Amino acid sequence: MVQRGKDNFKKRRSYLEDKMSIPGTKSQTFSTNSLFAAFCLAVIGWGLLHAWGFSLKLGMVFHALVAMPGFVLSGAVIYRYRQHWPAGRASTAWPDRHDAKLPRDYRAVALYLSLIGVGFGMALFINGGSLFILSLAAMGMALVPWTKISVCRDHFYLSSALVEASAFSGLFVLGGPVHPLHYPMAAGFLLTVACILVMSVLVIHGNRLGRMPVSGH
Repeated sequence: MVQRGKDNFKKRRSYLEDKMSIPGTKSQTFSTNSLFAAFCLAVIGWGLLHAWGFSLKLGMVFHALVAMPGFVLSGAVIYRYRQHWPAGRASTAWPDRHDAKLPRDYRAVALYLSLIGVGFGMALFINGGSLFILSLAAMGMALVPWTKISVCRDHFYLSSALVEASAFSGLFVLGGPVHPLHYPMAAGFLLTVACILVMSVLVIHGNRLGRMPVSGH
């Protein structure tokens, strides 16, 4: 009887320790969602620093020094994306041409256009001159449930590339006179937010490398 009570106590204690060591589903969902925002912000900030260096005709040493931490940050996001991003079904945004029964999903087209709008919006915030508003916009990207957006969930790289390319295109179109240090400062804010988001993934997920199901998002 006493031995059985000790065994039950140990099992209960082990169960409680496991429960306390596992973060809640909401925190896991938030950190997983933030991977998309972290990748976009890292690439945009990285590109701003390179563009600023080219405008000042800085040497290859500067670009190499900028490239190394950029590769590390982007690589960390990609690694965690491969481990935590929900493995959903393949998107039906572009059905097989030989299958006439599958209609084209125009909602996916609207979502892709929305992502382009997000990129242009980031360009507006960057050129707006207010680093505070830019920081709020960057942190706001982490609150978007990207894993619930089908094109982002199923086409992570394509969706992030649309946001990044439209942001750079917007900066080119909206380019105007700005303070010489505005772009590197804006890049610093974007990269700082990206680093914070990556650190949140490392803290919340820890060493657990299993993918979360789509239903969990």
